[in-house]
Amino acid sequence: MTDERIRRAKRAELQALVDRHGTENERWALTMSGMMRAGVTLTQLRTAALNDESLGPLPPDPDFLARIARRVDRRRRLGLPRKDCTAPSSRRVVPVSRRDARRDRRVRGQA
Repeated sequence: MTDERIRRAKRAELQALVDRHGTENERWALTMSGMMRAGVTLTQLRTAALNDESLGPLPPDPDFLARIARRVDRRRRLGLPRKDCTAPSSRRVVPVSRRDARRDRRVRGQA
């Protein structure tokens, strides 16, 4: 097999993993990644939607696909539920004040 065929097979395997076990937001993010990579504009997207046309296969960014697939696979192996997170994972939610922190601890039973 050539290197290109191997890459395509690996990409298809990762895409299938995300399609089977990914959340709706993860699948949507991959679709958006493919649109950005292909340079699809909002005008083109709107025109295709109005004419009930498909934009065709838009392969996502390979690094982004690998990152999402690792997350999905890890969640699947650990038996964690498929659930979209409401807060960005890169940020920590910090209470506004000490009073809020005390209230939050009381609510969680850590007073």
